[in-house]
Order: sequence, then C-alpha cells, then structure tokens
Amino acid sequence: LVLHRWLGVLVFVCVSCHMGFFWIYWYRNPPPSTTLSTLNVTTTTTTTVSPASNRQHEGGNGEGGTIASTWNDTSYLFGFIAWCALLAILLTSLPIIRRRFYDFFLVSHLLFLLYFIGATAHKGVSVVFFLLGLVFVLYDKIMQLNRFRNRFLVTTIDINHGLVKLRFRGKLPRTHKPAQFVFMCVPSLSWLQWHPYTLSSTPACDEHEVCIRALGDHTQQLFSYCTSVKSIPSNSLYVCVDGPYGAAGPACALSSAPVKMLIVGGIGVTPAISLLRVFYNQHYPLSAPAPDAIVLDNLAPADGAEMHEALLETIHVDQSLPHVYFVWTVAHSEQYEWFRADLEAIAAAARASPSFPQLSIIVHVSQETSGLSPPCQPGR
Repeated sequence: LVLHRWLGVLVFVCVSCHMGFFWIYWYRNPPPSTTLSTLNVTTTTTTTVSPASNRQHEGGNGEGGTIASTWNDTSYLFGFIAWCALLAILLTSLPIIRRRFYDFFLVSHLLFLLYFIGATAHKGVSVVFFLLGLVFVLYDKIMQLNRFRNRFLVTTIDINHGLVKLRFRGKLPRTHKPAQFVFMCVPSLSWLQWHPYTLSSTPACDEHEVCIRALGDHTQQLFSYCTSVKSIPSNSLYVCVDGPYGAAGPACALSSAPVKMLIVGGIGVTPAISLLRVFYNQHYPLSAPAPDAIVLDNLAPADGAEMHEALLETIHVDQSLPHVYFVWTVAHSEQYEWFRADLEAIAAAARASPSFPQLSIIVHVSQETSGLSPPCQPGR
C-alpha cells in the first residue's frame, strides 16, 4: 500500500512537471490572439520557414505546425483531461476524505479509466507504458478474488461500550505471530471493503479475536449490524480474512532491554493486549470479569509450557525479563472495560507465578478527573 501511494504521487508529479513545462513555454511564446479563420478573410500567403525555426515554434516536438496549431491541437486537451483525472484521484485519496468517505474514495479511483483514455488520446504510445501496470493490476484483482475463499464463521459477538469483539475459529491463510493484523471483509455488509484489524489473540489460541471500535462509516455500520444479529443463530455472520501481516511483536524488538514499556492509546491497545497475553501465557480471551480463582494456563498442561516458550522466541523476548510497564491512555473510564477482565487475569498471573515478569498497569483517563479507581487515574 505504501509503494502504491508513493508511485501514484510520483506519477502525478511527473505528469504535472510535463504539463507545467509546456505552459511555461506557451507563456514565453504566446499563441496568436487572432487567426485568419476568425477574421473571415481569405488570403493566400507564402511563407518560408526554416526547419530550425519551425522546430523552435513547435517547442521541439518535431511534428510540424506552428504555435497556433500546437495550441489548438486536441491532443493537448486530452492530456489536460488526463491530468485533471489524476488530480481528482489524488485529492480524494487524502486521509480526511479516505477515512470519512471510504466508498467515495474507492469509486473515485475509477477515474483512472479517464486518465488512461486521456493519456492514450494525447499520445498513442502511452498505451505501451500502461501494459505492464495492467498486468500487475489484473494479477492483484485475481488474488483478491482468491481471498474470499478464506471464510470464517463468527462464533462470538461481544459488544462493550462502543467496541465490538468478533471471534472466529479456523486456520488463518498465513502463519500467525503476536501483534500482527489481518485484512477482514464482512460480505453481508460490503464485498468491496477490506479493512485492517489487529489480532488481539495469540497464535496459541484456536479462537482468533479482532476488536473494532465504531469510528468511521464502515465501522459504525458494522457495529450496528453486529448489534442487530447478536441474538440470532451464530451461522448468520461470516467474515473473510486475509493475512496475518506485519512484523511480529514490534514493541519487543529489543530483547536485551531489562524493562519493557507498552505505551498505547485508545483502540491502539489491541497489539499490546496480544503481547501481554504471550508474556503471561494467557492465550484465551475472557469476556467476563475474572473470578477469584483464575486458571493461569488455558492450554493442555503438557503443551502449555512448550508453546509459551516457543511464542516468546518468535518475538525475541528474554524469558528473564524482570518488569513490564503497560501504559494506556483512554478518553473515558468506561473504555477500560474493553479489556478489564483480560488485564485483571494477566495481573493475577504476574502475582501468582515468580517465573513471569512483574507487571505495572497504568491507565490514564483524559476526560475525567474524579470518581476513578485504580489502575485508572486522571491525566494523559
């Protein structure tokens, strides 16, 4: 995606420079304001123009004609139309448009067809440069169709203070490592929209979990839809998943550090939850407050320790890690309820076993100053 965006910007810059240089030339060599045709005068004029002079008037394009014929050439009009199409694509791709009006952003990319037509009409040779890109586009679309084969039945829909947790079982298309993300599509809402969501579950868990906060148009629609289908049979909601992708455990790249700090804000807490579950061997998400007696290892006793050590190795975590600080900033204390049960279970595991690192949980609430109970405290 990053490469796609930068290549798009680079194409727009190159086309703009190409057009801008012609405008500079025409500004310095303005075309005639009147022509014989506008004066309705029929004359016969014989003018001898040397080849060098002719090329100078043409701006070096080597096609014959004068400044007037170059200015009135419809091929340049098509070139300007192609540039306008690129400009429209660039403007509708700005984050303020893309995040608030994703469907409009997606449809506006069809203006690429107008750019293709305009550029081809401007210079026929342009089609040669489009062929290679067209091959990659077709290959990408075919691969995207293949993603719909990875369908998963949603087994649990958990809604809590503007957050919906979707859990589904099955083998993911790619190897799962902690703190990675997947692209997910809900076909019952839209076949076109694929959005990235971090997996807050761990690779050791056979139930995958994504947490979605109702912020944009699509997530608000998804939240409303999940609210309406929560009470009906579980086979009513399927999701298509592609991934996981991303670096494994980006917050834990420095394995030799004596202290780990996970500093997150809002819904950005999901990768940190995944990492904490790995650190403290809490691989199964909890949907209810943790009881007094907590099962610290939900895996089979024979496999739990081995799997836990393997996961720590995948993210390069030193098992002698003495202390982990978890700092989470939220707007309201009710957002702490999103993962309160999980954090309480993890904290209980840290206290109960000396083999786990010490854990300090700090939750800053930015919009409230009173009535807060630990670990919540006012601040940012």
